[in-house]
Amino acid sequence: MSNRPAVEPVPLGRTARRLEWQFLPPHIRTLIADRCGSPIVSAASQGGGFSRDESYDRVTDSLALCGMLGVANRAAESLGLLDRKRLELARALATAPTLLLLDEIGGGLTDAEASELVDAIRELRRRGIGIVWIEHIVHVLLQIAERLICMDGGKIIADGEPKAVLANPDVMAAYLGSVAA
Repeated sequence: MSNRPAVEPVPLGRTARRLEWQFLPPHIRTLIADRCGSPIVSAASQGGGFSRDESYDRVTDSLALCGMLGVANRAAESLGLLDRKRLELARALATAPTLLLLDEIGGGLTDAEASELVDAIRELRRRGIGIVWIEHIVHVLLQIAERLICMDGGKIIADGEPKAVLANPDVMAAYLGSVAA
Protein backbone atom coordinates (compact mmCIF):
# COMPACT_ATOMS: atom_id res chain seq x y z
CA MET A 1 0.00 0.00 0.00
CA SER A 2 1.24 3.45 -0.89
CA ASN A 3 2.12 6.12 1.68
CA ARG A 4 0.91 8.79 -0.73
CA PRO A 5 -2.22 10.78 0.18
CA ALA A 6 -5.40 10.04 -1.73
CA VAL A 7 -6.40 12.59 -4.35
CA GLU A 8 -9.92 13.79 -3.74
CA PRO A 9 -12.13 14.11 -6.84
CA VAL A 10 -13.21 17.63 -7.82
CA PRO A 11 -16.55 18.21 -9.55
CA LEU A 12 -15.95 18.46 -13.29
CA GLY A 13 -17.91 21.68 -13.74
CA ARG A 14 -15.78 23.57 -11.22
CA THR A 15 -12.56 22.16 -12.66
CA ALA A 16 -13.56 22.99 -16.23
CA ARG A 17 -14.46 26.59 -15.36
CA ARG A 18 -11.08 27.17 -13.67
CA LEU A 19 -9.05 25.54 -16.43
CA GLU A 20 -10.93 26.31 -19.63
CA TRP A 21 -8.92 29.43 -20.50
CA GLN A 22 -5.59 27.81 -19.79
CA PHE A 23 -6.05 24.96 -22.23
CA LEU A 24 -7.08 26.92 -25.30
CA PRO A 25 -4.26 26.79 -27.86
CA PRO A 26 -2.34 30.04 -28.31
CA HIS A 27 -2.86 30.06 -32.08
CA ILE A 28 -6.52 30.97 -31.53
CA ARG A 29 -5.75 33.61 -28.91
CA THR A 30 -3.90 36.89 -28.89
CA LEU A 31 -1.45 38.28 -26.39
CA ILE A 32 -2.37 41.20 -24.20
CA ALA A 33 -2.82 44.48 -26.00
CA ASP A 34 -4.83 46.37 -23.40
CA ARG A 35 -6.48 45.92 -20.03
CA CYS A 36 -9.74 44.37 -21.17
CA GLY A 37 -10.77 41.25 -23.01
CA SER A 38 -7.35 39.60 -23.03
CA PRO A 39 -7.43 35.79 -22.87
CA ILE A 40 -4.33 35.78 -20.67
CA VAL A 41 -5.88 38.30 -18.31
CA SER A 42 -8.99 36.13 -18.29
CA ALA A 43 -6.89 33.11 -17.35
CA ALA A 44 -5.39 35.02 -14.44
CA SER A 45 -8.70 36.40 -13.22
CA GLN A 46 -10.72 33.21 -13.61
CA GLY A 47 -8.06 30.65 -12.78
CA GLY A 48 -6.22 32.67 -10.17
CA GLY A 49 -9.08 34.47 -8.45
CA PHE A 50 -7.59 37.95 -9.04
CA SER A 51 -9.34 41.22 -9.86
CA ARG A 52 -8.98 42.58 -13.39
CA ASP A 53 -6.23 45.05 -12.32
CA GLU A 54 -4.39 42.41 -10.29
CA SER A 55 -4.68 40.07 -13.25
CA TYR A 56 -3.19 42.64 -15.59
CA ASP A 57 -0.23 43.12 -13.23
CA ARG A 58 0.26 39.35 -12.90
CA VAL A 59 0.10 38.90 -16.65
CA THR A 60 2.64 41.64 -17.23
CA ASP A 61 4.97 40.08 -14.64
CA SER A 62 4.47 36.62 -16.16
CA LEU A 63 5.18 37.85 -19.68
CA ALA A 64 8.32 39.62 -18.44
CA LEU A 65 9.55 36.50 -16.64
CA CYS A 66 9.05 34.47 -19.82
CA GLY A 67 10.78 37.05 -22.03
CA MET A 68 7.57 37.96 -23.84
CA LEU A 69 7.12 41.70 -23.23
CA GLY A 70 8.75 42.53 -26.57
CA VAL A 71 6.00 40.67 -28.43
CA ALA A 72 3.09 41.33 -26.07
CA ASN A 73 1.06 43.17 -28.70
CA ARG A 74 1.46 40.55 -31.43
CA ALA A 75 -1.14 37.95 -32.32
CA ALA A 76 -0.28 34.54 -30.89
CA GLU A 77 -0.56 32.87 -34.30
CA SER A 78 2.34 35.03 -35.53
CA LEU A 79 4.71 33.68 -32.87
CA GLY A 80 7.36 31.04 -33.44
CA LEU A 81 7.38 27.79 -31.51
CA LEU A 82 9.63 29.00 -28.68
CA ASP A 83 7.46 32.06 -28.07
CA ARG A 84 4.27 29.98 -28.18
CA LYS A 85 5.75 27.75 -25.48
CA ARG A 86 6.73 30.82 -23.48
CA LEU A 87 3.18 32.10 -23.91
CA GLU A 88 1.74 28.88 -22.50
CA LEU A 89 4.11 29.14 -19.56
CA ALA A 90 3.16 32.79 -18.99
CA ARG A 91 -0.56 31.94 -19.06
CA ALA A 92 -0.07 29.30 -16.40
CA LEU A 93 2.10 31.62 -14.28
CA ALA A 94 -0.54 34.36 -14.36
CA THR A 95 -2.74 32.19 -12.11
CA ALA A 96 -0.10 32.19 -9.32
CA PRO A 97 0.49 28.44 -9.19
CA THR A 98 2.47 26.77 -6.43
CA LEU A 99 3.06 23.75 -8.69
CA LEU A 100 3.39 23.60 -12.47
CA LEU A 101 3.05 20.52 -14.65
CA LEU A 102 5.18 20.89 -17.77
CA ASP A 103 4.38 18.29 -20.41
CA GLU A 104 6.96 18.01 -23.21
CA ILE A 105 7.65 21.75 -23.13
CA GLY A 106 11.01 21.18 -24.84
CA GLY A 107 9.52 19.26 -27.76
CA GLY A 108 10.37 20.69 -31.18
CA LEU A 109 12.84 23.26 -29.89
CA THR A 110 16.46 23.55 -30.93
CA ASP A 111 19.06 23.14 -28.19
CA ALA A 112 19.56 26.92 -28.07
CA GLU A 113 15.80 27.55 -27.78
CA ALA A 114 15.45 24.87 -25.11
CA SER A 115 18.24 26.52 -23.11
CA GLU A 116 16.35 29.83 -23.19
CA LEU A 117 13.25 28.11 -21.87
CA VAL A 118 15.30 26.35 -19.19
CA ASP A 119 16.45 29.75 -17.90
CA ALA A 120 12.83 30.79 -17.29
CA ILE A 121 12.00 27.47 -15.63
CA ARG A 122 15.10 27.76 -13.43
CA GLU A 123 13.84 31.17 -12.26
CA LEU A 124 10.48 29.62 -11.35
CA ARG A 125 12.25 27.14 -9.11
CA ARG A 126 14.18 29.98 -7.48
CA ARG A 127 10.82 31.62 -6.74
CA GLY A 128 9.63 28.49 -4.96
CA ILE A 129 7.26 27.15 -7.62
CA GLY A 130 7.27 23.36 -7.71
CA ILE A 131 7.85 21.80 -11.12
CA VAL A 132 6.70 18.39 -12.34
CA TRP A 133 8.22 18.03 -15.80
CA ILE A 134 7.42 15.25 -18.25
CA GLU A 135 10.06 15.31 -20.97
CA HIS A 136 11.71 12.96 -23.45
CA ILE A 137 14.51 15.36 -24.29
CA VAL A 138 16.61 14.24 -21.36
CA HIS A 139 19.57 16.61 -21.80
CA VAL A 140 17.15 19.56 -21.44
CA LEU A 141 15.53 18.10 -18.35
CA LEU A 142 18.89 17.36 -16.74
CA GLN A 143 19.79 21.06 -16.77
CA ILE A 144 17.30 21.57 -13.94
CA ALA A 145 16.17 18.26 -12.44
CA GLU A 146 17.23 17.40 -8.92
CA ARG A 147 15.15 14.23 -8.90
CA LEU A 148 14.33 12.02 -11.86
CA ILE A 149 11.59 9.42 -12.02
CA CYS A 150 11.80 7.05 -14.97
CA MET A 151 8.81 5.02 -16.08
CA ASP A 152 8.40 2.11 -18.44
CA GLY A 153 5.04 0.66 -19.34
CA GLY A 154 3.33 2.87 -16.76
CA LYS A 155 5.49 1.67 -13.88
CA ILE A 156 8.26 3.47 -12.05
CA ILE A 157 11.54 1.70 -12.76
CA ALA A 158 13.90 4.23 -11.16
CA ASP A 159 13.59 7.22 -8.85
CA GLY A 160 16.36 9.39 -7.48
CA GLU A 161 19.31 11.60 -8.35
CA PRO A 162 19.40 12.05 -12.15
CA LYS A 163 22.86 10.58 -12.79
CA ALA A 164 22.05 7.51 -10.70
CA VAL A 165 18.73 7.02 -12.50
CA LEU A 166 20.38 7.28 -15.92
CA ALA A 167 23.00 4.72 -14.88
CA ASN A 168 20.34 2.30 -13.63
CA PRO A 169 20.45 -0.98 -15.63
CA ASP A 170 16.64 -1.14 -15.80
CA VAL A 171 16.51 2.34 -17.32
CA MET A 172 19.24 1.53 -19.79
CA ALA A 173 17.48 -1.67 -20.82
CA ALA A 174 14.11 0.07 -21.21
CA TYR A 175 15.38 3.01 -23.23
CA LEU A 176 18.46 1.67 -24.99
CA GLY A 177 17.29 -1.89 -25.52
CA SER A 178 20.08 -3.53 -23.58
CA VAL A 179 22.36 -2.97 -20.62
CA ALA A 180 25.75 -1.52 -21.50
CA ALA A 181 28.63 -3.89 -20.74
